[in-house]
Amino acid sequence: MNGIVRSERDFMEGWIKLHRQILESEIWTAERFSKGQAWVDLLLLANHKPQTIFIRGIEIKILRGQLAYSQLTLAKRWGWNFKTIVTFLRWLQNRGMLETKTNNQTTIITIQNYSLYQKKGDQSGDQSGDQKETRTETDKNDKNEKKEEEERLLRERFDKFWQAYPRKEAKPDALKAWNTLKADDTLLTLILSAIEKHKQTAQWQKEEGRFISLPAGWLRKRRWEDEIAPPKLYEHPRTRHNRELLERMKAERDAEQQKQLSEGKNERP
Repeated sequence: MNGIVRSERDFMEGWIKLHRQILESEIWTAERFSKGQAWVDLLLLANHKPQTIFIRGIEIKILRGQLAYSQLTLAKRWGWNFKTIVTFLRWLQNRGMLETKTNNQTTIITIQNYSLYQKKGDQSGDQSGDQKETRTETDKNDKNEKKEEEERLLRERFDKFWQAYPRKEAKPDALKAWNTLKADDTLLTLILSAIEKHKQTAQWQKEEGRFISLPAGWLRKRRWEDEIAPPKLYEHPRTRHNRELLERMKAERDAEQQKQLSEGKNERP
């Protein structure tokens, strides 16, 4: 008999293309879930990028590879009782497949090694068109997710810069200049430190900050690299007057003492 005979091990390698849209199919939730289907359901429900949700008005941040579902909600979804849900999640957690954290609002489930279920894997032997398409789509998703993560971090760093910079004008232009810089955490630290130094200069303090540059221009000209002289300590006019008076009195006293010493030497026989 002609043909290729594949072992069970052959089918344990590689990937299939499973779209999250299957969650909306009536066949997916038509019957009580098996343990395997419940595990796949968790993988499909997990966020592929960070997200913020609100439950009863409380803000909850969900990271990549996490999902926020109460155990009661999962029990209803899977057709299980509460005890079975608790036992199953503990079983997965003991095997290092996920972690759970329950609060007053919901249960945060974190899929361990979530990226392993998203990245392409090594595939041996011939690949069908569907397999090649899956690998291409997976690579595309990985690149998109990486880009989204970089954009999120870049925006977070910009928000820290904007909060620190005293002149709040032309924010879109400032954001454009910031994105051109592609500042990492190291550069952000340098910029924030320079802003604090600039705040001590006479130029930035004069006339309630009238002479502070627009943030976009400050960034484009790389003004954080300016060499800034140490600030001069402010001295109240009355304090300065008293100091100068004491200095004159001391100078006069020293001069008088010197004069007396000179006259005493001249009077000696």
